[in-house]
Amino acid sequence: MRKIKPRVKYQGVSLPVPFIKEIKEHIKHRPAYRSIADYTREAIREKMYRDNHTVFKAGPPPSWSKPVTVVKPSQSEIDKKFQDYIDKKFKLLKKEILEKTKK
Repeated sequence: MRKIKPRVKYQGVSLPVPFIKEIKEHIKHRPAYRSIADYTREAIREKMYRDNHTVFKAGPPPSWSKPVTVVKPSQSEIDKKFQDYIDKKFKLLKKEILEKTKK
């Protein structure tokens, strides 16, 4: 495998493949992150901030400057999905009971 030369103002970081797979799965459902690099950069900035390293030449972590909007389903949507789930389970249970009584 050939070594990839980092860009002039960037430095490379190596992470284990299983860890990268977990990060990919994690950011797949979070539109705030465009890449593994975005997620990793923000995670490191947040960790440094928590450790009282308050000097950020690149600015504060992006998630703190741009709040992410979380869209929650309405109660009626939740109720409908729950009712559909209950109806499906009830039909399966009813079918199972009928099959047992036929024997």
